[in-house]
Amino acid sequence: MNKLRFLLPFALFAGVLSGCSDDPTVVFSPPEIELDPSTLDFGPVQVGTRVERKVAIKNIGDSPLTIDSVDRGEPFLDDVYSYDVSVTAIAPNQSAFVTIVFEPEDEAEYLSQLVIKSDLDDAIIQIRGEGVATTLEITPPDLSFGNVVVNTTKSLPITVRNTSMIDVTIGYGGENNVRLCREVANAGETFCLSFRDALNADGRFLLPAGAQTVIDVEFTPVIAGTRERGQFVLSGCNSSVCDQEIDLDGLGVESGFRCTPDTLDFGQVNPGSCLTRTVSCENIANEQITIINWATVTNGNNPSSPDFTVEPSSVLVLNEGETLDVDATYCPETLGDDTGTLRIETNNPNPSARDVFVPLVGTGGGPDIEVIPLEINFGLVSTLAPARRSVLILNAGFDTLDITGFVEDVAQTGAFSAPTATQVSLEQGESITIPIEFLPTQEGLFESGFTIQSNDADEPEVTVDLTGEGIVLPPCNFVAAPTSMSFGVVEATRSIRRAFEIQNVGADQCLVTSAEMTPGSDMAFSLPDGEVTSQLIEPGASLTVNVEFAPQQSGTYAGGVEFSISDPNNPFNTIDLSGTGADATLLIVPNDLDFGTIGVDCAARARLVTMYNTGSTPATITSIAMAAPANAAFRIVSQPAPLPGANLVLQPGASAEFSVGFQAGSSESSYAGAVEIAGSFNGAQVTYIVSLLGRSAKDATQIDEFEQLGTPKVDIMFVIDNSCSMSQEQDAIATNFQAFIQFAQAQALDYQLAVTTTDVTTSGENGRFVPITGNAANRIVTPQTQPTPEAVFADNVSQGTSGSASELGFEAAYRALTAPNIVGHNAGFLRQDAVLSIIFVSDEPEQSANTADFYINFFLSIKGFRNSNLFSASSIVGDNPGGCNGAGGSASAAPRYIEAANRTGGVFQSICTADWSRSLEDLSTAAFGFKSRFFLTNQPVISTIVVYIDGVAIPGTTMQGTVNWTYDFATNSINFSPFSTPEPGATVRVEYTAECL
Repeated sequence: MNKLRFLLPFALFAGVLSGCSDDPTVVFSPPEIELDPSTLDFGPVQVGTRVERKVAIKNIGDSPLTIDSVDRGEPFLDDVYSYDVSVTAIAPNQSAFVTIVFEPEDEAEYLSQLVIKSDLDDAIIQIRGEGVATTLEITPPDLSFGNVVVNTTKSLPITVRNTSMIDVTIGYGGENNVRLCREVANAGETFCLSFRDALNADGRFLLPAGAQTVIDVEFTPVIAGTRERGQFVLSGCNSSVCDQEIDLDGLGVESGFRCTPDTLDFGQVNPGSCLTRTVSCENIANEQITIINWATVTNGNNPSSPDFTVEPSSVLVLNEGETLDVDATYCPETLGDDTGTLRIETNNPNPSARDVFVPLVGTGGGPDIEVIPLEINFGLVSTLAPARRSVLILNAGFDTLDITGFVEDVAQTGAFSAPTATQVSLEQGESITIPIEFLPTQEGLFESGFTIQSNDADEPEVTVDLTGEGIVLPPCNFVAAPTSMSFGVVEATRSIRRAFEIQNVGADQCLVTSAEMTPGSDMAFSLPDGEVTSQLIEPGASLTVNVEFAPQQSGTYAGGVEFSISDPNNPFNTIDLSGTGADATLLIVPNDLDFGTIGVDCAARARLVTMYNTGSTPATITSIAMAAPANAAFRIVSQPAPLPGANLVLQPGASAEFSVGFQAGSSESSYAGAVEIAGSFNGAQVTYIVSLLGRSAKDATQIDEFEQLGTPKVDIMFVIDNSCSMSQEQDAIATNFQAFIQFAQAQALDYQLAVTTTDVTTSGENGRFVPITGNAANRIVTPQTQPTPEAVFADNVSQGTSGSASELGFEAAYRALTAPNIVGHNAGFLRQDAVLSIIFVSDEPEQSANTADFYINFFLSIKGFRNSNLFSASSIVGDNPGGCNGAGGSASAAPRYIEAANRTGGVFQSICTADWSRSLEDLSTAAFGFKSRFFLTNQPVISTIVVYIDGVAIPGTTMQGTVNWTYDFATNSINFSPFSTPEPGATVRVEYTAECL
């Protein structure tokens, strides 16, 4: 501590010694002042508070010290400092005290002095202090209790934190409709406070710097429907500058259980159809609610119609803010109005609030309008020529639907019109197609709508959103080829694609504004790549449009594709389509060839096409030629003898091959063509089509994209050897099936599993799924199969050992996937958008009559050769070249089965394994569509291949020498190593420069 001392002059004391003492040996020391402390620092002090400090004035001499005065120094701030001293003399070795008070009024530093005057020199006390404002952080700053059931209490916390550098004493007051919870409530006080830190007699509590405390606030409403409000103040000092107001509010309710909507109106529902709507109930208050039951009211004077049903009820506890959704379903059996009531019972002790009743209303019958699509984007359209798109209006109801009017251009842009739209009445199931045209009046974006008005009670108006963008272009000069496309004969349930070209033969850009199926086209025709919009064609280039033909049964089919283009003289053009579905056909593989992208003026490697006679009588091929009009970019490179000019006869089971080449022109373009195969099959004249596609680009970069598990649907067929030596293996598959199925369960796949055997005799399965008799639903096992998929599959796979000793696995799979089985006994197994996997299990070699090429090509053709990644064949068979012996048994070598696995990206597992669980687990990923091999569209320049997974380039080999992937020339595929296989959901992109010949 700082101390100051003040001494009397020595001369005074010398005189005292010579004249005032009888004893010349006594010497008196002079008085001496010491200040403790000499500098007084109050430090930070809360504005509006008062702090006292004392300074000791000590006489440490032997003579009395007289204090003349204590005066203010310069400056002395009377408004913040005050002092008190009453002593005028201080005996030797005694002290007097000056009390100094600091009361800061603002946030600032205050410097001052006090001067002690005595018979010594002046003694000065330096004074310093700092006014600070306490910062209280109150969370939340205002408190809302929401809904609280009357005569119950809800408690919420408020956190108060002292974020300043000083301790603070906090006061509570200014309450309005608020009391301390320990006090008795006065009339109308619905809020009360509980301080976790005890209050002193002045109603204050200390909160140290940086500390926090919690105040519990309770709300107890007594009147329902009244919003209560309250307020109290927390203050860190005696000044209003420290006051912080906390507002409180809450609403008292009779019940905290509320259901919406008040009435569940189903509108009009056609008899025989069902509609489900939801009643949503919420606990909106503080009380926990127990839902005891819900059901339609079936007794009393107005019982509910049996057409209303609700999901089974259960006991459910709802805390505040939690909801219950109850699904109610209306399935009218007849025309007319129906009513009902949904009763939801709770544990509310108040009988008047225990149940919630929701009326149910609906009408069976009436017109029901459906409009497809509900939005049309025309994209870019030339200001010279209109684009046209179609809207389908369907009456899905039971009464007549009257189309009473249209608003062709809701926004009145002047660009949209429906020139053929007319008022019409549609009977049940009838529909009408209305073309809508867009002719922009200028460049830029147009937005409007097309409104259809009808007598549909719940949808009197339906609006189709319309958008389009105008662009200024010169008139287009184009040629479409061919103007009509025949798809020839296609086996029912199979598909073929063919494309037409739109060639820009002018000097300016052409804009194809749309291409869509014409109204009335058979559903067997579709645009597999979607409708075309806003495609620019450069001079000399072409745009190809793919069309798919997929007949579901035998017969003739017809349709058309309409495209609009920026030619004011011919804005709308139609390509006629025709095709025939047949129960049996020649197998042409592949039936469409995509040469991918090659460089301009380059040629691609010729592609081989094989024709198989799958019938029981000879087939005659009279010609193999380019379909008219021939496209010069494609040519037939080789033909089988004795063609041309003579007939080629294919005996049952025989095959013949021809090859097709592709030569790109000198400009970037797309090319389309077809090969036409004419002849007779099963006594009928037939024409088969092999469609051709190709593209040219200056950089010749081909991009192939794949998605690992791109579809969650998988169809898997097991072909099980049921000859005399297979009992042990069948048991092993059934016992360890969980190891196989766990991948599908983990990925939540939509799978179908079916089993047939290698016995194709008339007394055997002959390609039919088991069970042959009994429960037909168990022939195709799904995740929903009861009692469990595992149990049913175990029964299906256990086919015994009495089957034929001629194990014809390929032939069995072939018969399973062709007519009559696939459209009869095995119907429902093949799904167009699903991955197809075949798993062969046998301890003998494959012995079917046809070549392995035939069967493998047939299996690949089911999904189409451009979709080869949607198929795989896997094999659990004997090892090459000498078979195997092991804990799982012994087996002969099965080279054909193993070849099928290698060529289709499947998996080979030894049937002699001792660990069936591990083998089935390894097999499952490939069987369920999880690929490690990806087949390329074009022949690459190997050094240019770049592989990406989810956009990240993956080197073929790491710096440490680990192989990530390799290119296999024989199968033209990228093959990932086991540790680098893309994960489910990953996107694989392979970029490469196409080979130029």
